[in-house]
Amino acid sequence: MASAENPFQQFMGSFKKFGSTLTKHSSAKGTISDTQLRKYVLGVWEGSVNELGASPYPIVVYMYDLTVGELVGTSYYPTFQCTGTLLLKKRDQNESVYSEQIITGKRKECRDTIITGKLTKPDTAKLVLKGPNGSWSATAILTKKSGLSMDELGEVKKAANLRAGPSTQNKVLGVIPKGSIVKIIAAQGNWYMLESDIQGAPGGGWVYSSLISNNTPSTAQLVQAGIKQPGNPGYNSRTQNIKTTSDSNIDYAGYSKRFKPAKQLYMDGKLEELASFYESKIQAANNSEDNSKALKKLGVLQWLEQGTLDIDRGDFSKAVDDFSSAENLLDNRKNDSKLVAGLKKSSGWLLGTVLGSEEISAYKGEGWERVLMLNYKSIAYLLQGKRQAYNVTRRSIDWQNIEKKKFDKKLQQQKEKAKEKYGKDEKNNSEQTNAVKKGLMAAFAPMKAKASSVPSAFVNPFGFYVSGMIQEFESYNDRSLRDNAKISYKKALELNPKSKVLKRAVKDLNKPAAPPGTRLVHVVVADGFVPEKKVLNYNVRMGNSIIPLKLPIYEPVKSKVHRIEVRTSSGKRLAILSPVSDIEAISLRQQLDMQPLLIVRAMTSFLIAATVDSVAQQTDGIAGAIIRVGSAIRKVTSAPDTRSWMSLPATIQAARLHLRKGVNKLVIRTYAKNGKRLSSKTVKIDPNNHNFVYARSIDSMLYAQSSEILWLAGL
Repeated sequence: MASAENPFQQFMGSFKKFGSTLTKHSSAKGTISDTQLRKYVLGVWEGSVNELGASPYPIVVYMYDLTVGELVGTSYYPTFQCTGTLLLKKRDQNESVYSEQIITGKRKECRDTIITGKLTKPDTAKLVLKGPNGSWSATAILTKKSGLSMDELGEVKKAANLRAGPSTQNKVLGVIPKGSIVKIIAAQGNWYMLESDIQGAPGGGWVYSSLISNNTPSTAQLVQAGIKQPGNPGYNSRTQNIKTTSDSNIDYAGYSKRFKPAKQLYMDGKLEELASFYESKIQAANNSEDNSKALKKLGVLQWLEQGTLDIDRGDFSKAVDDFSSAENLLDNRKNDSKLVAGLKKSSGWLLGTVLGSEEISAYKGEGWERVLMLNYKSIAYLLQGKRQAYNVTRRSIDWQNIEKKKFDKKLQQQKEKAKEKYGKDEKNNSEQTNAVKKGLMAAFAPMKAKASSVPSAFVNPFGFYVSGMIQEFESYNDRSLRDNAKISYKKALELNPKSKVLKRAVKDLNKPAAPPGTRLVHVVVADGFVPEKKVLNYNVRMGNSIIPLKLPIYEPVKSKVHRIEVRTSSGKRLAILSPVSDIEAISLRQQLDMQPLLIVRAMTSFLIAATVDSVAQQTDGIAGAIIRVGSAIRKVTSAPDTRSWMSLPATIQAARLHLRKGVNKLVIRTYAKNGKRLSSKTVKIDPNNHNFVYARSIDSMLYAQSSEILWLAGL
């Protein structure tokens, strides 16, 4: 009795049947096949651009694909040393429209352009070039100089410069690492043209041929090995020999790429400009066609990022509003209809995998981020001097317990679903996929030691720390609360047993009373940036194809700060801060716990891509073109979800001080590992009451805020 097909098998079966049907239809219509059209258009074209008010200047165009929605070629203007990429926007029997984006060249003549091209003869094309909003226009007549003489794979023998044209006089676009597997699509003299996306050169480029070994398996070798060529009956890319390439890299994409300007403003100390940046994002969402949808999609991250900024700017009331907005948005999303929730549970993962894009739904934040949202809201209340901080911090403690249970349950359920739906598929391909799995695991290996320093992503002690802090503040008026404070500090210490400030707090609270004539000051410093959520690009060679795998990956951000001290205004050192919360370790721990599932997802995406490529290679005409367009769109939009709360710190450190009354200033200093002072900031504090001080340290930048008069004053 045949077993029932799983959803993946059903989808791919329907997809193959669709391709077969279209093939028959296109053959019946007698349409020119995509293969024939590629022969006419692909290759090297040269000509001259005629622009009103300027002398004619040469242009060279390298066309290597005809897939709508994908980068299909590069343009080069020797006179101005400009290089551009060509994105095919639409194509019909008469003409094609390209979006040209300049990637190298700073002269005013290097401009992004819309190009409309039309073949006037088999080897002649006419181009119409127009600037944005028709600001300028030009025409060009191009003659085809050579076709694409090659379409094979090669291996880079040593690190090689990728250039804009076939000459050492052309600009270097990037460096291709040794061992990279690349696709060679043309040869000119001693140069190879590559179709690839390498080191910031999305349209490919030229490499000196002696640096590449292109001894790929011949047809005879493949047949002898029992492997059929692409396009032949029975070919299945999922049974091809697999070779993982060594040119895997981690890069910015999606949200993490878009956030880079904001992070730079943070590092440059331009907080007011950054505030304007956030406001512009809100304005852009408001001005979009579906502004409510745009605001909802960006809302949670918008409010979280803006909340941390407003604390650092000293606008504590606005920060409370920001975090309240984020919390309300999350609460509203909990109340999604059962239908929507059911769809997300049943098909969300497969849909995201098939489409190749996981940033297709509203962001809800990771569980540990939601806990930190309440931690930061309690900080904002403390800086306002309000006791609401205690209620919020207690909720953060409860929320962390709830989030841990939810995460553990969700992880177990998804593992079981993955095993049920794709386990059989994975087992049948174990020999081919093991190498891929090992390679992916190796990419995550550098983060394992740090991730393993905490037992789970839900051991953030900051909620208990703030609870103990507030209880200790109030114990100055009610000594019975000292025991409560000690219990809270002990709970925090259980979550971070190495914290010196927590150890000292527990030890001090064993005493019956605080030192006489003193007041309590807590100094909290958030240092560095949380690991950035980027994309791991990992290439897999399948026969004559290269299939890219993309996974989200947290990559730590280096901090120059090695030590943080609190001193008196005269320079006397009062304390060295020690970590309370290690957010870097927490984020990496979640990644470690999710790693097996991430790899299963990657393998599922890999199997889909391999099957789609196989079907496309077997299908001619309109059918093949449609399938290739679908494959191209998937590759263009293929991006894991890189959304995360990127303005969070890597660590939250603290010092707990008993100061004599009359001290009205504290100095916070940061030092590099070599002892060099990086920054110093003087903070004014209330000389007669308890105080809370918060600072943000980012390399040589330091922002510091002291609380308004606490609710305890006068008690």
